[in-house]
Amino acid sequence: MNMEELTKMRKFRKITTLAVALLFCISFSINALAVNHIHDWTSDKGDGQANGKSSGSGSISSSGNQGTTSGTYNFGNGNLNINVTWNTSPANSGFNNLQGGGWRTGTSSRVINYNVISYTFTSGGNGCAYLGLYGWATSPLTEYYIIEKWTNFSNNTGTSLGSYTSNGNTYNAFVENTSGPTINGTGTVKKLKSIRSPQISIPSGNQRIIFQDHANFWSSKGHPLGSHSYQAFILESYNGSGSANFIVW
Repeated sequence: MNMEELTKMRKFRKITTLAVALLFCISFSINALAVNHIHDWTSDKGDGQANGKSSGSGSISSSGNQGTTSGTYNFGNGNLNINVTWNTSPANSGFNNLQGGGWRTGTSSRVINYNVISYTFTSGGNGCAYLGLYGWATSPLTEYYIIEKWTNFSNNTGTSLGSYTSNGNTYNAFVENTSGPTINGTGTVKKLKSIRSPQISIPSGNQRIIFQDHANFWSSKGHPLGSHSYQAFILESYNGSGSANFIVW
């Protein structure tokens, strides 16, 4: 990740750490390789700082006035393994924990594979969490989610686009327009959300997201994606405590 991209991501995450996390609870409100291998790891530990990694292994560690995060990340054989534990302290302090891996430039033709080995989450009052594919596209400015697992989210906000099947799984889709921080500054953004039903069980075993199916469905409903920005499989939580161990490739 070059400095311009990293600075942009840091600025975006710093602005949206609290605002977006609060929206998530009610409305779900990285240079790519030539092959479909995970490339970048990013972590938002509640202080708005994003760290780009692309190889090797290391520790995930943070302690502050909102909460703590600890764990490890490891790249190997074209995949990324993240094993992390986090805790909000004091309760309801607005701690936003994000861990995941993906590509600096997304594509509608990408197939994302993942395996969630373990996942736990205990809400701290208004806490919430989810696992899934997250990304942005421009022209038009669009934020999208494919939610595979969640806790304490109101998933069905916005206008229903109906349901569809991808890779043998059913998804319920919604769209809404919101105003607030975006990758291009503050403004209006379209949010596309596809929620797997039923959600994955834990451990999940090997799972696959065929993104083209989702992009095609959204487009058939009048919401095509424009030019892709970043695209990543992530765990994100707001308040509460939990742990997760997952692999993405």
